[in-house]
Amino acid sequence: MKAASAVILAVTLLWCGSAAAAESKSLRLVQSVRTLDKLYDAAARGNGDAPQVAARLLKQIARHIEAMDAKDLGEPSAVRGLALYMLSGGKPDPVLRLLGQAKLPEEQQTLLAGIAAFARGDSAAARRLLAKIDAASLAPSLGGRLALVQAMVAPAQDAAKALALLRLARHLMPGTLVEEAALRRGIAIAVEIDDAAEIEGQADLYIRRFAASAYAAPFERQLALSLLHAAGKTDARLAGIEALLDPLPPDMRRRIYLTMAAAAARRGRVVAAQFAAARAYRLAAPGSIEVARAELYDGAVAIVGADYDAGLTKLRSLERSQLPKPDAKLLDSALDIARQIRRDARGSDGFRPMGPSRDPLHIADFRSIEQVLQRANKAMADTDAAIKEGML
Repeated sequence: MKAASAVILAVTLLWCGSAAAAESKSLRLVQSVRTLDKLYDAAARGNGDAPQVAARLLKQIARHIEAMDAKDLGEPSAVRGLALYMLSGGKPDPVLRLLGQAKLPEEQQTLLAGIAAFARGDSAAARRLLAKIDAASLAPSLGGRLALVQAMVAPAQDAAKALALLRLARHLMPGTLVEEAALRRGIAIAVEIDDAAEIEGQADLYIRRFAASAYAAPFERQLALSLLHAAGKTDARLAGIEALLDPLPPDMRRRIYLTMAAAAARRGRVVAAQFAAARAYRLAAPGSIEVARAELYDGAVAIVGADYDAGLTKLRSLERSQLPKPDAKLLDSALDIARQIRRDARGSDGFRPMGPSRDPLHIADFRSIEQVLQRANKAMADTDAAIKEGML
């Protein structure tokens, strides 16, 4: 990995620092953007150093654009280079300066103005301007990025259009960071429209093609919560999710299962929490903090199911001081809930905690389950933000 990064850096410096003097500014821009493409694709394949090198290259390209003037936009490649620069994360300011100086054909002016609006965060203007452009009619390296942006600025109520644009982006630029980003965005949209099959399908593609991506780790939490959503309220799809995650490295699977278990426990999803906690437990090293966390999530939901006594024993066995702060708060909340359940059991409603279940995924059907879950959710709501910070 280090050797590959050294090669990448050398190539970057070659393009940006020692290009031939006779080279036109527009050609040098296009060549630099192509190198940027290679860096991002290396990141998608797992090179962790590539994003930092790409950030340096973006700054160098920006300085190069600042040295350009209107006459340098006479070549068609220059407009494409400017568009790709902004679509690759470049700041729009130097491009907007050039647009104010040059008179470009309307379609090129609209393309650059729309992309600049997106880069500035003006989604409404970007949507209006870029709607006039057919991404499929452009060169794949430009059309794929444009389709991704068009999907990102599509109105929330037009999820079908956004998903179609994401499919186009993936088709035009397979195996690249554009496809990787399109899959991440597609999973998020599928969650918003509650399409479990779409979530699983795109997650499967992401795992098979981009599990080693430099951007996969920050995406793990979203992936875990998306898969929990795909499992459905009845948790009927959990077995399929396990099969989907099996190709991932054990460390990544453990982190995803822990995130799923924590979120499921907080939401009162007993079956899902126990399912994910059990698998995280098997993937964790004996005596590790991950084992304690898995037992915490399992115990936290067991006390509101058929295994109250076993759950309480498990919670009491945990050493609070060894847990991360958000998990320590969750332990406190779970123990408070357990004490409340015990008080309820001694009350006048006749409720008694039930004995161990033969089926670890079975939920007891007892009268106070809804009230208990309501108290659980209320008690743990104040730890939501902290839990989100501690899961990855």
